[in-house]
Amino acid sequence: MKGTRETSLAIHLLGLFRVSVQGKPVQESHWPRKQAKLLLKLLALDPKHQLHRQQLIDAIWPDLDVESGAANLHKMIHMARRALEPKLTSAVDSRFILTHGQQVELSAPSGLWIDLEQFEASANRAMPSDLVSDCEAALTLYSGDLLSEDLYADWCTRRRDQLRALHRELMMRLASLYARHGQQRLAMMQFEKLLTIETSNEEAHRELMRLYALAGRRSEALRQFQRCCEAVRSDLETEPEEETQQLYRKIVAREIGPLPYPVDADSTAASLDTIAVLPFVNDSGDPSLDYLCAGIADSLIKNLSQVPRLQVLAYSTVSHYKGRRPNPKQLGVDLGVKALVTGRLSRLDEMLVITTELVDTADGSRLWGEHYRPQRAGVLATQREISRQISKKLRLRMTLEERNLIAKRYTRSPEAYTLYLKGRFHWNKRTGEGLKKGIDYFEKAIQKDPQYGLAYSGLADCYNLLSLYSALPPNKAMPRAKAAARKALQLDESLAEAHTSLAYTYLYYDWSWSAAEREFQHALELNPNYATAHHWYHEYLAAMGRFEEQLDEIRQAEELDPLSLIINTDVGWGLYYARSYDQAIEQLQRTLDLDSNFAVAHLMLGLAYAQKARLTEAVSSIQRAMGLCGEDPLVLAYGALGYVYAVSGQKAQARQMIDRLSAIPQARYASDYCQAMILAGLDERSEAIHRLESALEQRYDRMIYLNVEPVFDCLRQNTRFQQLIRRLGLSSKSK
Repeated sequence: MKGTRETSLAIHLLGLFRVSVQGKPVQESHWPRKQAKLLLKLLALDPKHQLHRQQLIDAIWPDLDVESGAANLHKMIHMARRALEPKLTSAVDSRFILTHGQQVELSAPSGLWIDLEQFEASANRAMPSDLVSDCEAALTLYSGDLLSEDLYADWCTRRRDQLRALHRELMMRLASLYARHGQQRLAMMQFEKLLTIETSNEEAHRELMRLYALAGRRSEALRQFQRCCEAVRSDLETEPEEETQQLYRKIVAREIGPLPYPVDADSTAASLDTIAVLPFVNDSGDPSLDYLCAGIADSLIKNLSQVPRLQVLAYSTVSHYKGRRPNPKQLGVDLGVKALVTGRLSRLDEMLVITTELVDTADGSRLWGEHYRPQRAGVLATQREISRQISKKLRLRMTLEERNLIAKRYTRSPEAYTLYLKGRFHWNKRTGEGLKKGIDYFEKAIQKDPQYGLAYSGLADCYNLLSLYSALPPNKAMPRAKAAARKALQLDESLAEAHTSLAYTYLYYDWSWSAAEREFQHALELNPNYATAHHWYHEYLAAMGRFEEQLDEIRQAEELDPLSLIINTDVGWGLYYARSYDQAIEQLQRTLDLDSNFAVAHLMLGLAYAQKARLTEAVSSIQRAMGLCGEDPLVLAYGALGYVYAVSGQKAQARQMIDRLSAIPQARYASDYCQAMILAGLDERSEAIHRLESALEQRYDRMIYLNVEPVFDCLRQNTRFQQLIRRLGLSSKSK
């Protein structure tokens, strides 16, 4: 704006926190409260330098109520502005901290300079470059770990770890370039420097061994191997990788000769960037080990999913191949994957034997295979080693951080890990009984290791789905789910599963729409391969009426989990909400081609038929759904069938469905909503809305779709219905 004095703002986040305005440091005395400084740090760390007020409140005062948090934030914004602009007379004149409704933004008229951003930009230029000078320039910008004064603060731990990993990867890159350019002494010094801050970096140990051997310093190469052994045993409680041990044996046998320094010969081959990990085959003769066969595969999927450039099919798709030995080439075509991991679990006397191999589906060739004979307590370490070996053979270029994620240790307790695998085994059954057993195993895992974040995440997933399966009322299940998810994130903020679970509670119970979307998006940033996050985010977008976005999201979930019946069904459900009934019918028929006994798809198909006035087919489909459920009734089907009877003029049969709902014990959490469906079909609008008001008080989960459910289109102009929509925090849609 004309007349505004040009101003620059520089913020140093690496090392000690420092701020300068027009080149003049802001003195420590200008920060009377540490929360005001924390506010500036949070805004500077955000990629867009803009945060919602609630995000700031949650980060700075997580235990305060809404009103107190808002008041405190208002004060801290004022203090931060005064620290940067002591002569400021009015908030609207602030040049640096701006507010736009609920958003708080950090800005500067002539540019905002943040050292962290400069370092990352320089590092991104340096990593693909072959110029030593590019790496050296990037490394000079790293003046210390992120916000060293906040070393024990949870809110910046993950970001600090990411930057540390990038810094170490740059050091590794520079050392490799020194060696490639014949500067062996500088390369050795750089590798040694790296090992002073990351003693168990096995790749650095190997390169030093190689350099020493090539320089004729054989004894130092052998000593370096011993230092490597000590470091990985101490830090990782494992033995050196086979590649390291092979190099050691070559040096001992004096077989090592001049080697080409660039990365391994596979680096020029095409990467295998899509993979399926099949459930391991149980050849032990002991059915009690089925959980372990499924669990090892599920854990490998989770670990490999951490690599952004690798697409890993979800467990629910590969579980269809349980116990089978399919042809790899045909499976590659069927699932659209380039690589396949298979495995077997057998016994030799009392010892477990795990056999696994990696196959290229293009030609069926075996890329890697290994036999492991762990004790029960060693299965956890074996699973991590398999993950490491597979990631190498896939020929993917990975950052050091990504390599570490693949082999991440979530618990040090083998007993807790075994209990966790059993919990996931029962969770994957998706039945009320299975979920309750899952809870029992996850709670036992937590007893063994109270710091096991993944076990809390599993607990949250079980409680989230208990109310969906009418096994526990929402007001009991969902608060427990939220508490478990928050505990998981307190222990490990990087768990995409826990962010997804928390988002689910915000969506289906709290009806906190912005918080739900924020958590879903964060989960997908952490793990773009997590099909459940895409799936549940689609449900949020559908409830919001953002139909194009929700269809994109559920299609991504379908790519990752192409044989998941519920995901395929939800593609049809999304089309139904978007009023694309013909496409919904086609999609649901394709889903039933996968499994003609999937009750939810029959139910959804019946509702789509009803909107096309194909009422006979609608009744048949919904009755088929009810018949498939046996003793575990699909409660929503009673409401759907009653609705179809009503709109087809069969009023007596519709009222019978209301009576039947009252007689089903499992329907007590869903009865009012289902009765509202039938009453809407009967055009008894006032009573239908009364039932919906009751369902809202019970926080019945399907209420989130009230604004898009076609069954209730006849009620949309009613004032009481519009009030319901507003109570949900949504904007009315006229139909």
